[in-house]
Parts: sequence; C-alpha cells; structure tokens
Amino acid sequence: MIGLRHMPRKLLIVTNIPSPYRLHLFEHLNAQADQRQIDMEVWFLATNERGRHWPYDPSLCKFPHRVLPGIHPRLFGQEQHINPSAWWGVLGQSPTWLLLGGAWHFPTIAGLALLGSFYRGNKSIIFHLEANYHFTSHPRGLFALLRKLVLKQAHAYAVPGEIARTTITDYWGIAEPTFVSLPNVVDEEIYRLSVNRAHQTRDELRTAMDIAPLDRLILFPARLVDALKGNINFLKEFARLEHAHIHVFLVGDGPDYHKIRQLFNDDNRVHLLGYQEHDRMIELFAMADLLALPSFKDPNPLSLIEGLWAGLPILGSVGCGNWPETIEPGKNGWLVNPKHPDEIYRALREFAEMTQSQLDQFGLRSLEIARERFETEGVVSHFLDELEVLQPAR
Repeated sequence: MIGLRHMPRKLLIVTNIPSPYRLHLFEHLNAQADQRQIDMEVWFLATNERGRHWPYDPSLCKFPHRVLPGIHPRLFGQEQHINPSAWWGVLGQSPTWLLLGGAWHFPTIAGLALLGSFYRGNKSIIFHLEANYHFTSHPRGLFALLRKLVLKQAHAYAVPGEIARTTITDYWGIAEPTFVSLPNVVDEEIYRLSVNRAHQTRDELRTAMDIAPLDRLILFPARLVDALKGNINFLKEFARLEHAHIHVFLVGDGPDYHKIRQLFNDDNRVHLLGYQEHDRMIELFAMADLLALPSFKDPNPLSLIEGLWAGLPILGSVGCGNWPETIEPGKNGWLVNPKHPDEIYRALREFAEMTQSQLDQFGLRSLEIARERFETEGVVSHFLDELEVLQPAR
C-alpha cells in the first residue's frame, strides 16, 4: 500500500572481543543475512582481554561493526566489561533479534538481558552460551540464583551442542528452554586446503624437526595449565609407552611450562614448542598423526574442530564441551576420562599398535564429521533458519 514502508529486520550481536574465529563466523553470517534481507551488526565490548591479545584490525572485520567505549575492571579473575552506551543504544535500535555473547556475567551483557522488558516487545533476546557443566562454578547459592535470573530473560539459547544443552537445563535449572544451534566453526579452507598443501612437504618438515618420516607424531595444542588441560596427566601416561618412535609436540605456553620441562627433560620424545604463529600451526597439523586434547576442563575447544578439518584422528576427553559432536570412539578416535589416567594409556597403546591404514580410516572419518557438522555455510544457514521461525518474545 502507498505510504507503508518495509521495516527491515535486524540481527544485533553484542559480544566481548573480535577473536579471529568469530570474525570468520560473522563474515559468513552477515553475507547470508543480507541475502535474506536481514540487517546485521556486531558490537564489541573491547578490542582485547588479558591473555587474548589478538591485534585488532578493523579491515579484517568484513561486516558492519563497532567497538563500544567502556571501562574494563578486572574482577573475579576476568575483565568485566561495562559499556553504558550499549544499554541505551539497544533501546534506540530495538533489533528484531539481540544475540548476546561472551560471559553472561559481564555487566553489559547481564544489563542488556535484565533491561529486556523495556525493548523486547515482539523482539527476541538470545544468549549464545558455550556452557559446560565441567566448568560450572557456584552450582547453588546467590551466584547461581543471579545466573538463573539473568539467563531466564532470554527467549532462546544459541548453543554449540549437546553438553551446552544439558548444562543449561540440568545444571542451571532453566526449564523448557528454546534452543537454536550454533556450533563453533573455523575457516575450513585454511584447515583443509592449507594443511593439504603443507602435507606435500611433510617429510621435509619432519626432518627439520628431527622426526623420521615413519615416526608417529602426536600434536597437543593447548595452554600449559595441567589443572585445566591435563598436560602433565597425559605425559605421565605417554612416558609409560615403550615406543621410541612416537613423539609429542606440546604447542602453547603457560604457567606449567617449566614444571613440564623439568619433569620430562630426559624424554627426547617430548617436545615443548611454546606458542606458534598460525602459519607454523598449519605445518604442525600437516606433520601430525594424531590430535590430542585430554583436558580436564575445556568449554568448547576449537582445536578439535581444526583437527577434524585437518583429517586427523582425535584423542579427546569427556571434559571437552564439544566431544559428542567431534569424537566417535572407535571410528575417528578415542574418548577418555582424564580422571582415570589408565584410559589415556590404553588409548595411546591402541594408537601405537594401529596400522597406517587404520589410522587413515580414522582420519577420513574425522574429515567426514567436519563436513557433516562444521561446514561454515551449512552452520550459518541452519542457524538463520531457526532464528527466523522463533516465535516472537512476549
């Protein structure tokens, strides 16, 4: 009718910092949203956080975005972003969907949820939660009540998988929640095509690291924090293996570096490589025969998804929040409980005794899982499909 204007739908994402893997997701999300005539914008609360100092380059954010002014006091061991402009900014924009990411207890994020009654109307508030009950602190008490109060303001929860769903319902007590699926994704062109290219010089790369072409190499990319990542727990079981031609590359730094070096200095199969740049990581994936991440606690590790796209068998743990989606025991790898170290040893022994053909089959299944569950365009399309059928919040 003459005089009526089309009111555009808007997806506003408010999250903590522009981490590289999120930029990849947001770029593809924006492209598909545009095709559906949905305006998308991302508001970042800060450019970095302590221990996560990725350089902020606005040219890498190939989607509408802004970094909000704010203050960032460090409380409870974490920056607590306070960005008042977000609160009145959302009131002014009234987006169709408000997707809140980062920690639920950031003052800006919690405030946006609690203010929802002022702007929600027919709009939807969605929390993006990588919840993992292995990480849940304060299961009861005031903090738990506050968490439930904030999270109950949401109309739906965007989650990466099964463990997040279980945590929200069974551990956080959110009754009859509405879920939309949003797994973490990586740039598959990098972790498939670039690793393939590097694989062509695999023997030369190994020789440069004093690893023989037929030796087996376990890649363990994680911060050196045994209480979380289980580095020492894993290496103690690895030390029991009587296989001189199996090596472990530990990639990452952290407070347990010197302790690990002291404990395993005499084992020339254990290599502490420290932090490595992205291009070098691609080469390490190409050199490896197995990806190991036997963490005690790991919310939703990207390294498992990177390992899938690299076509590697996976040794992961029940402490990894995305193990149900990334590991099929006996088909593409091993699932262990790091609190039962013998399980790690048995998995390592099976790995050592497998033929190359069997390992190749595990790797092929990993790649199939990556294509089935973590292909970026498919993940984004499915998320937007679910977003568009959400019933309006009341």
